[in-house]
Amino acid sequence: MKLSTLLNKHFARLVWNPLPGAFQREISHLLSPLYQSSFSRYFIKSFCGRYRLASGELDRYLPASLNADYQSFQDFFTRRLAVPLKVDSDAAWPCQGYVCDYGRVGDLAPVEVKGQVLPIRYIFNRDETAIPDDYFFTNIFLHNHNYHRFHAPINGRVKKIEHLPGQLVFLRPWLYRRSRVSEPSFRNERVVIEIECERTGKPWFISFVGGMGVGKIRLADSVEIGSRVEVGQEIGLFLLGSTCCMAIPNVIGGLEYLQQVDVGHSL
Repeated sequence: MKLSTLLNKHFARLVWNPLPGAFQREISHLLSPLYQSSFSRYFIKSFCGRYRLASGELDRYLPASLNADYQSFQDFFTRRLAVPLKVDSDAAWPCQGYVCDYGRVGDLAPVEVKGQVLPIRYIFNRDETAIPDDYFFTNIFLHNHNYHRFHAPINGRVKKIEHLPGQLVFLRPWLYRRSRVSEPSFRNERVVIEIECERTGKPWFISFVGGMGVGKIRLADSVEIGSRVEVGQEIGLFLLGSTCCMAIPNVIGGLEYLQQVDVGHSL
């Protein structure tokens, strides 16, 4: 294990994660003006070097501000796609990131969170019957260098939007045991959206989870209860740090731990 990972692991377990959620949010909000300042644009070059973001990869994007150049680190972090997604299937990944947990809802072991043993459904704040056992669960971690906007995975209609308050603990999966890798998705502040599939009539549950440094999970103005969404349509963004969980009727085969997935690719 790299020294930086080891230090992050101890900091998360011993210092940051035990803090009350209100204190975590206050610290995260205090960091927000720094990332929005014009000075922070000087962080971008070293950030791209650290994460090996080549110019060819960055050609996929435009500044969030739509200016010719990035005005701040936040302008870079929330960058837009230069060309709208073209999705050739009925279902697509809603985000770019790394698979850190997956499996049939009925097969996944409960997770102990603050002394409570909770089934995976509680990530979506649902009871025992709302999400069937044969639904498929995935947890996608969006690393710092990933694209941090999320898109509709299907054509459908938004049936429910729910904001669940919580903490802002570290999300990085390698800081947790494999059996507890989804724990932050139970604990953290998140926005849960239920979309009724236009083709099948079945509900899809998506949970957008905030992490350390997240000032806000922001939905697009067009996304509200009753609105129709199209597969690949941008529906929101994260301001620093994030995870996306889904419980869906489609079984996704061939997944591996920390496998990379890309927004818009077929499910």
